Amino acid sequence: MNAAKKLVTFVKKETVLCIAGLLAVVSMFIIHPSADYFGYIDYRVLALLFCFMAVVAGFRSVGLFEWLIKKMLCYVKNARQLELVLVLGCFFASMWITNDVALLTFVPFAVAVLQAAGLTENLIFVIVMQTIAANLGSMCTPIGNPQNLYLYSLSGSPVTAFLKLMFPVTAVSLGLLLVTSLCIPKREIKVQAERAILEQGAADRKAAGRAISDRKMSGAEVSDKEEMVRENAKDEKVRLCGYLTLFFLCILTVLHVLDYRMLLAIVIGVLFVLDRQLFTKPDYMLLITFVAFFILVGNIKNMDGFSAFLRTHVGGHELAASIFASQIISNVPAAVLLSGFTENINALILGTNIGGLGTLLQYLFFTQHKRLTVVAPSELVREDLQLQLIRIEGCQPEWFSLLTVQQLQKPWLQRAVLTEHTDTLRLKCYGYVLTVAGKTVVYTGDTRTLEPFLPYLHPGCFLYTELAAIQSGVHLYVQDVLPRLKALSEQGVSVFLMHLDCEEEISRQIQGTAIQLAPLYSSFIHPLACGKGE
Repeated sequence: MNAAKKLVTFVKKETVLCIAGLLAVVSMFIIHPSADYFGYIDYRVLALLFCFMAVVAGFRSVGLFEWLIKKMLCYVKNARQLELVLVLGCFFASMWITNDVALLTFVPFAVAVLQAAGLTENLIFVIVMQTIAANLGSMCTPIGNPQNLYLYSLSGSPVTAFLKLMFPVTAVSLGLLLVTSLCIPKREIKVQAERAILEQGAADRKAAGRAISDRKMSGAEVSDKEEMVRENAKDEKVRLCGYLTLFFLCILTVLHVLDYRMLLAIVIGVLFVLDRQLFTKPDYMLLITFVAFFILVGNIKNMDGFSAFLRTHVGGHELAASIFASQIISNVPAAVLLSGFTENINALILGTNIGGLGTLLQYLFFTQHKRLTVVAPSELVREDLQLQLIRIEGCQPEWFSLLTVQQLQKPWLQRAVLTEHTDTLRLKCYGYVLTVAGKTVVYTGDTRTLEPFLPYLHPGCFLYTELAAIQSGVHLYVQDVLPRLKALSEQGVSVFLMHLDCEEEISRQIQGTAIQLAPLYSSFIHPLACGKGE
């Protein structure tokens, strides 16, 4: 049953790949596999796609795009300018890093910035405009999207011919985006404060780096964490230089200056040295989809009757056929499929780009796509979480939004409460005060004191606190804190215990009181969830 669910999920996610693969397999029964199959595949396109995806993933891993976005925000003064920067950022970035990567980079950042600026009512509009802008901007260059790269490589035309073909359409698109921006009101926003925070954070990091270097020069002791921070910063600069060099080599390959096999060897070698995890980042399903369509188209070409039929109906109607096919099977497979039956590649370039703009499924994905929001109690903890999630756990930045409590701005999250736990985690341990169904809920997390939470405990509220039967000095010891918990319970506070080191002993000590062990979620529905908390 589990395997069946995984299969269904895969088919839903990779529908085009599954259809292409199925058709390719069916065609093999008509045109039997042979050595000719190797001639079907455009290895240059596959190599270029892999290299571009790996290098762009490298840029993202060192935070290049986020840095560029923050730099652009330095010139923002009102809501219209802010949203225009976010939209045009997608437009111009997509020319060089593909439309999908531009969206995965800019959309999460736009969400965070608009929330911080108090412009959440414009969120859907901005994301939709970013999606449109990314598709429009990607039309301009051969590397803006996969179908452009494939068709440009197939045509053998110089890059100037491609730019001459697509520049007028792109220029008109840019003009329409600028006109659309006039719909955004020019009201003041809180970007100035956000920018000051960003600038101060950058200044603090530079000052910290200089301080560490000075201390090392003087022979003073430097902590392991400080050394790690310093080395990470140095490592990121080295990797950025490496990725910029690889990107330049990719451009040379697109321009037919460098052989694609040499590029592939260099990229693999450099990634192996700089960051082997980047080998997992390219969209291999897209590459396999290309291979499946190459086989399918190659076999169809050898089916005389069917091939003649397609050439007759595609020839002379390339623009309309590519627009229509892009709506049905998406623009990348449309480009690969139709290119086998016409010599008018320019019409396919225009058609697949124009057709891709009208795919509402793309807009729905980026407006409704669910990301996990991770909330950090402070900026210091947020930086630690970012390191943990991305560099240690290997999470993709597009999987989550990492915000502070101040940035979240949700009515149910009242505040984060700084508490004490271990000495090594000083200033990094927090509890939370929440509002659930109109009731105050205090969650301590790991703590060795109840004192910071007492001001928020009143009759009718709920307290979720840890408790330990073994004295350790870093957790609430049952003998020390139980009298206080009993008193709170008698005053009308609903006390729930969690993080138990010896459940039997703690259960024995709370017998006869109103204090309860916090039930497991899987077998428990809290009365607040049902509106029965009265």
